[in-house]
Amino acid sequence: MISIVYKSSSESGVGTLLDNEKVFSEFLKDYYTMMLGSKKEFDDKPEDEIYQKTKFKSKSSKKLNDNTPSMKDFLKKLDKEFDDSKFTCYLSIFEEQEIHVSHLTKSSDFEYILMGITIIGCRQTLYNEAKKYE
Repeated sequence: MISIVYKSSSESGVGTLLDNEKVFSEFLKDYYTMMLGSKKEFDDKPEDEIYQKTKFKSKSSKKLNDNTPSMKDFLKKLDKEFDDSKFTCYLSIFEEQEIHVSHLTKSSDFEYILMGITIIGCRQTLYNEAKKYE
């Protein structure tokens, strides 16, 4: 069992104060890193065993739209349309997490925040623009 106790390096005492955006953002990044680290526990198990234990099912079995661009092209288009390098800076995390354009409309705000996309306008733009390819 994993216990999470968080204390920002800028805080003193024993509390878990997540009362400002910066501290909360640090917490989410630490939590995300910890969860990625615990993924190694499953790497040695056969896929069927993992599926049986998690009962994970895909959110969508729809075939991808043939007109859907690669994530790289999608983000470049957004940079060109909205603001230079505001979106392509997220390419590496999307690639690391194997996120495709079609996943952007299915991701929760919490998942976006875990990936470091904390700006509400960026999240909404990614969602709205990806929706065009459904």
